[in-house]
Amino acid sequence: MRKLMMFCIVAVAVAVTVSAFAAVQNVKVSGDLALRNLNRKSFDMGPMAPGGVVDPNGRDDQHFLMNTARVRIDADLTDNVSTVVRLVNERDWDSAVNTYQVGVDTAYVTLKEFFYAPLTLTIGRQPIWWGKGFVVGSNGMAWDPAGSILANEYTSFTNFDAVRATLDYAPWTVDSFYSKLVNNATATNEDDVDVVGINVGYKFAEYNAESEAYVVNIDRHGLDTTDGDPQKTTTFGLRGSMDPLANISLWAEGDYQIGHYNPAFMANSHPGPAGAVALAVLNTTRERKAWACDVGGEYRFSDYAWKPKLGGEYILYSGDSAPWQHSNSTYRGWDPVLRGKYDTAIHEFQGRVYRTYDEYDPAAFTNRQQFAIFGVIKPLDTVAVNARYTHIRLHKGLGASDSPDFGPPTSRSSHIGDEVDANLTYDYTEDVQFGLLGAIFLPGKYYDGGTGRNFTSPALGGGLVSAMGVTDGKGNKTASSLVGTVKVTF
Repeated sequence: MRKLMMFCIVAVAVAVTVSAFAAVQNVKVSGDLALRNLNRKSFDMGPMAPGGVVDPNGRDDQHFLMNTARVRIDADLTDNVSTVVRLVNERDWDSAVNTYQVGVDTAYVTLKEFFYAPLTLTIGRQPIWWGKGFVVGSNGMAWDPAGSILANEYTSFTNFDAVRATLDYAPWTVDSFYSKLVNNATATNEDDVDVVGINVGYKFAEYNAESEAYVVNIDRHGLDTTDGDPQKTTTFGLRGSMDPLANISLWAEGDYQIGHYNPAFMANSHPGPAGAVALAVLNTTRERKAWACDVGGEYRFSDYAWKPKLGGEYILYSGDSAPWQHSNSTYRGWDPVLRGKYDTAIHEFQGRVYRTYDEYDPAAFTNRQQFAIFGVIKPLDTVAVNARYTHIRLHKGLGASDSPDFGPPTSRSSHIGDEVDANLTYDYTEDVQFGLLGAIFLPGKYYDGGTGRNFTSPALGGGLVSAMGVTDGKGNKTASSLVGTVKVTF
């Protein structure tokens, strides 16, 4: 009897297994492993702490290794139903923080011809990237949720928990999504962050040309103000690109924003102290009217053996000369929304990932102009060298007359600085690549006008820095980074 029962159990298990596998048409396992050796200096451009003490804000030299392991599973259940799951472990070597923790950065199901042939529905944690990622590309609020790495710009956790519907009327495409960026699970959801967007695109038959128009609304419920106005930003954008000749590419993107802004709840996007006293004074909502653009092009020298490319680009994020003032009714500073496009290795992460030493330094994602030239050469089929020079200025300069509430005592230059980035890659095999990135940011005259942080006030962060023995000084030190990488794809 026991043998018969065991036989029945095994038979049922085999039958279930067979039918489970029969429901899957195709399964693909892939992934990659990346090891980075990072050497960074003065990322916050501030004075060095004595004794080699490392400041959590990145004030001192840093040398560490980082490991990222990702495994992706794609499963086609039917011709129209598929799933994707990707598991990630990212950690710094010799770190006790989440050494063995595995996170899920991708987990979604795709339903093609969902009740209607042109409609595709994607549900779950997924990448969403529109155009060049100028407005929609990365969920910056989810970066390194486990706090396990120092170099947050290299995190894999940039996807969105979203429902996405795509209508394919080739050459037209209509793409829309709803995403929950922050969900604090309260009864009223008044402290969540929600995003809704729609994009209408068209691909032309000639010149490899395409265009798109989009609207994105981000609602930061958790930043509702004491005067009742929510922190909402609506962005309207147009983008287009084309190859007028076989070796020339051109692109342009322009955006306009409306909404509300409150400096007390968006302290990292404006210069000036953000202590308790400042918050009490600044808690007044202002109307947002901002704009941004990205215009550029490149020329490919196809007749030369090294296949060189040469290009230029201009990027603008509008700004406000006195963003901390509550007396001005209109705020013209740019909201980065869900930006995924980053063109520099150091500066564009200052104020968003790394805080600078100068307390009146606006974050790099607002009040900026970037003038860049870049080039690429391939001396061998397996070797490529990319270089980029970027000159960075304020869009709206800061002056003594702009700061009756808080602000620098004297006018400041609009020259933020200059950055040079160079990246060498070597394809050892089809699956193994070595890389070496060198970057240096030279602070401009803007930082020469600084007076350093006010370390006497604990409300302004003085307690931590004073305890480390750092004296007051200007935040105009040169920042640099050298990153060596080996990446294996399977």
